[in-house]
Amino acid sequence: MTPGSESMPEVIVDHALCTGCGTCADFCPVEVFEMRGNGNGRLYANPIRQEN
Repeated sequence: MTPGSESMPEVIVDHALCTGCGTCADFCPVEVFEMRGNGNGRLYANPIRQEN
């Protein structure tokens, strides 16, 4: 980001560290996350809004 720009920072989720607790989705003020299943019963955070 350049100084003075109003773009959103890029959201990156490290799935190796994500515990699937949902805290990020619960507390994100711009609702950028959704919780998704990974096919084996575990949830992970998935960024759904990448606005510029």
